[in-house]
Order: sequence, then structure tokens, then C-alpha cells
Amino acid sequence: GDIVEIIVTGSSFKFDFKKLVFGFFFSDRTAQNVFGHNSLISSVGEIKINGGFIIRAKFIWPNIKGGPYTITVGIGEVDPFELERHEIKCWVNHAFVVDSLTKFPHDSLLTIDQVTYEVIDAV
Repeated sequence: GDIVEIIVTGSSFKFDFKKLVFGFFFSDRTAQNVFGHNSLISSVGEIKINGGFIIRAKFIWPNIKGGPYTITVGIGEVDPFELERHEIKCWVNHAFVVDSLTKFPHDSLLTIDQVTYEVIDAV
């Protein structure tokens, strides 16, 4: 439930990208990708780089099992007409480790939020 900010700084000598995308994902200790996000599936609009840049992603830490997770961040260029095709421009695998301190009351890796329960008497 904590607010997490990922801040990436860099610079580029190229300015005429087709369409840039920034993304990140977290992996568990067995290197399985657990959750992540990218700018293509958000309302951020187009990312422009004019020399130096700072990109900040902000989100609420999910209800996830406690333990270590590594973060991978990347910037790529996509074809505006074929968004599934992209070229990686800069990628950092497992940049650092985050320890989730969540007290998780069951065996799943993560849970869904906003579930309501109702007990209905059997007839």
C-alpha cells in the first residue's frame, strides 16, 4: 500500500524517435516477472527527449507476498502503427532489490483489491 516512485535520469544525442515508451517490471527471486507497467498503457501521452531527461513513474505497491523483488527498467522506440514491435534503446535488468514487507495471510503471490463478500443463507 506504500506509494512508490521510480525515477530514471539519462541523456540522448538523438531527438527524432518515432514513439518512445518507458516501462518497468518487478521479478521475484526465481526471476519470474510478477508485475509491471509501461507508458503505452497509461494516459501519459507521448514521451519527448530533448537531451537530458528525467522520467518518473509513481504507483501504489500491490498487495503482494513479502520477500525480495528486483526491478528492471527500460526505454524503447515503437512503431506508431505496430505497437507490439519495438526496439530497446536502454535497458537495465535487475537494477536493484526491493524487499516487500507485506504480511500476506495466504499462499498466493498477489491478491486482487476491492473484493466484496456476502454470506447468503442456504435454503
